[in-house]
Amino acid sequence: MSKIKHSEYYRSLSDIKEWRFIKDVKTLILMAEHRMRKHKLKEFCIVRNKAVGAMMYLSAGRVSEVNDLYIKDLKIYENRLHVQYMSMDLPNRKNRKQRHKRNIANFKNEKFFIDCIYTYYRLLIKMTNPEINVKKLIYGKYEITPEIADILNRPLWVTIVNKKLKVDSLRRLFYNFYHINSHTFRKIRLTHLVIHYNMSAKEVQNFAGHSSVVSSEPYINITNKDFEAKMDFIAR
Repeated sequence: MSKIKHSEYYRSLSDIKEWRFIKDVKTLILMAEHRMRKHKLKEFCIVRNKAVGAMMYLSAGRVSEVNDLYIKDLKIYENRLHVQYMSMDLPNRKNRKQRHKRNIANFKNEKFFIDCIYTYYRLLIKMTNPEINVKKLIYGKYEITPEIADILNRPLWVTIVNKKLKVDSLRRLFYNFYHINSHTFRKIRLTHLVIHYNMSAKEVQNFAGHSSVVSSEPYINITNKDFEAKMDFIAR
């Protein structure tokens, strides 16, 4: 089986106008689900592939970083104001100083994507051990016994026969069902952090795990419509 080339279904760094809003990414995932069901994929694969897309977006991770996630790297927590977040601990490629990064998603604005991930997480844990309280596990409320440690140290993305997915398999699913290059998710997320969450270039750099602001700037795609929205908000 041939590998997916970087150029196939590749979107340039200036071309994410189809997904300017968070709801557009939701539509992207639902369209991919429709294609998967049309191809009669098994339910486990559909749930997993939706979760992978949601994770690629929320984490803004490179496909190799997302592929190396383990069950222990995913957590849900509340801050002191009782606002819920999902955190994702990823390896950080291409940065010699910062080898790991922790990114977060907010339930208030990104519940659809978190639900996609949690639905798969719950299915995976129940396949591994039906007796485990999934919510207790993802909130970090379990005592770390050898049994729990074994579960936490398993790969997050697996096949139906519980083998770790390969990076090329993830690239292929984006090619076949999302019709975009996996790196496009990173571009979309980093742009959204600027236009919807008002993050600075330095904050985007930290989220992306880049070694400098210069590396982050090409990922930030701002249009006149974004300027209009900000000016309109200030005027009111």
